[in-house]
Amino acid sequence: MKISFNGKETVNAPVSKVSEFVSNPDKVASCIPDSSEFKRLDERSFAIKVSVGVGTIKGTFSISGSFETPGENQFTYSLSGAGFGNKVTIKLSVLLEPLGSTTLLDWNADFDLSGIISGLGAGIIRKVSEEKIGIIISNVKKALESET
Repeated sequence: MKISFNGKETVNAPVSKVSEFVSNPDKVASCIPDSSEFKRLDERSFAIKVSVGVGTIKGTFSISGSFETPGENQFTYSLSGAGFGNKVTIKLSVLLEPLGSTTLLDWNADFDLSGIISGLGAGIIRKVSEEKIGIIISNVKKALESET
């Protein structure tokens, strides 16, 4: 099952600060709810565990990830993992646009899910995913705006 998400958020921090944050998996991981055991594998790769609950299906995904900077103020995270009879791959692209002393964070995320969880239906998965994504974005904004 493939699901895509996208959005634009204004962050009350200069693009240099947002860029530094988004390019640091340690900082991004700290904003993910229900995550644990984050481990940096090398300069661009990491591993993390994320607990997921959708209805009665609950468990932990072990995820490996990497990030790239394909252009100025552009970032791509590629993630893949498995857990409790499911597999997931995620590609997250972020583009930062300076708006004076603030930054527009333009993002797209493509999820590919297989296994038990995909049997729940796109509507349920979309709703739960949008809630989690909203929390992550809120946490990123709070972290950046409290540092300014």
